[in-house]
Parts: sequence; C-alpha cells; structure tokens
Amino acid sequence: MPLLHILFEFIPVILAIIAIPSLLSTLRRGRRKILVLPALLSCILLIVAQSGWIQALLSHNTLTMSLFDKVWTIFNSLVMFTFIVWSEQSRGSSK
Repeated sequence: MPLLHILFEFIPVILAIIAIPSLLSTLRRGRRKILVLPALLSCILLIVAQSGWIQALLSHNTLTMSLFDKVWTIFNSLVMFTFIVWSEQSRGSSK
C-alpha cells in the first residue's frame, strides 16, 4: 500500500485527535451533553477503528478486518444518532 494512501487514511484520525480536547472542554462547561458525549465517543471509536483497520489491512488479517468493520458500523451508527439529536435540538430551539 503506497505511503500516500496510508497517510490519507489517517486524516480522520488526526481530525478526531484534534476534536477531543474541544469536546472535553465543552463537556466540562456542561453544555449540550446529549450531543457532546456521543461525539466524544465517536472520536474515540474513529481512532480505534481506523488505526486498527489499517493495521489489519497491512498485515492481510481478514479476521481482524472483519472485527474493525463492526467497529466502523458502531461508529457510523453513533454519528448518525448524533446528527439526529442535533437536528432535533436545532429544530426545537428555532420554534
């Protein structure tokens, strides 16, 4: 796998690492916990899923890739849940 492709795959991991301190700060201030907690968990899952999936891909371990595909499914579901909650809160505050 070319180095550029591997680096490209780590862009979401870097963004998640950048997002975590901001989310923790927001959580400490007590704002929007219903949104911050799933977002924080999403960042952690993204780091685990992406780095584990790449490692499994590089080692050609299909069993591990299958496991991290399931982590990705949990991550995707959590992100969609966060979007739904955010949308509902935004709609409620505009009334």
